[in-house]
Amino acid sequence: MVVGLILLAYLSIFAGSIRIIFAVKVKGTSGISSVPSTFTIATAYVHNNSDEQQQQQARNRKLDSYCVNNATRAECCSPHQCELVRQSTLYSPCCHNILPAMHSAKTKNRKRPRLIPILITATPRSGTVFVHHLLRRLGIYAIHDSRAPPYPSTTAVMVSWMHVMKEPNDQYYGPAKLYGAKFQYMWHQTRDPLKALTSMAFTEHLDNDTNSEMAFVHRHVQLTRLHDVPKQIQDQQLLIYRGMEFYVQWNDVLLNLKLPRFSLEDLTDHPHDFTAIYDIFDVLHKDRPSVSEIQKAYNATVVRTSTTTYTERRRRRLQMHDALGRPLRRDKNRDRTNARIHRKTLEWNELCFVDAPLAQHFLDVSHRLGYYKEKVEACT
Repeated sequence: MVVGLILLAYLSIFAGSIRIIFAVKVKGTSGISSVPSTFTIATAYVHNNSDEQQQQQARNRKLDSYCVNNATRAECCSPHQCELVRQSTLYSPCCHNILPAMHSAKTKNRKRPRLIPILITATPRSGTVFVHHLLRRLGIYAIHDSRAPPYPSTTAVMVSWMHVMKEPNDQYYGPAKLYGAKFQYMWHQTRDPLKALTSMAFTEHLDNDTNSEMAFVHRHVQLTRLHDVPKQIQDQQLLIYRGMEFYVQWNDVLLNLKLPRFSLEDLTDHPHDFTAIYDIFDVLHKDRPSVSEIQKAYNATVVRTSTTTYTERRRRRLQMHDALGRPLRRDKNRDRTNARIHRKTLEWNELCFVDAPLAQHFLDVSHRLGYYKEKVEACT
């Protein structure tokens, strides 16, 4: 009798161990946790130990919902989507992107990366220089389109508005070249549309179709040529018109590529949201910096705007309705990186004065980017 009870107790303990192993095994195969089935540990410990893994997998699922990281879902591999991908520098095996050879005669047989982990792209004047400096201060080897020398194979991130587009002969505006390389991930960085438009319209060379920057833009989006712009749109109005066209069409391309997005305001406004920084570190398999480390890098990145002298011709571009333009205004306590002095932020009535249908299209794109959702009509 006693022997029978002892055997029964042993059998009960053995059966309990089997149940624990089976539970861990089922949980591991469901994608919720990756705990090995050989671990015969208490389920409470498994639950606590998997919290961090679940958070990481949640981030991966979020990124996997976009058409990046060699996505193979139907919506990322359709003929229409693949046509867009082939015009970009995003790598996609299902769209038959071909990676270049590791060696090139043009680069004197130096090794170049065929697949760069991350590109952060945007429209011009969206804060990419700031993000570039911030990542560098956090220890990421990042390069920027306007300052980068030929990059080494250790490049982790490129921050550039233009390198999202494929240029077979590397005819990019600026010194940074890709040598045929592609990107595994892309992030779409945004900024308040009216602020980005104001800076773009009044600091970029939008009134010249022959310079190398605008020649590059014309190869990828269909801006109205200067000689085809309505005659009544002149001077400052022309800059706003071209700026709206550029902003709308470039963002259309980025939105259609189905890229994950973050805003400049996430990083700069209080309270700061550093989720995008964490995501970048996760993709690069690097330990995340602490909030205090990011805050320290942020404070070191922001530099005070320097005073710039402008010619009278440049001043005439600063205000729509003044013959010579009002004196330049600048908040002395305003901190910026790569700041350029320009007129005050454009308002919706000014966009509507230039071209009402285009202003509405600009608002529609702003909605898609998550801005000005409370405003339904641009011109009311």
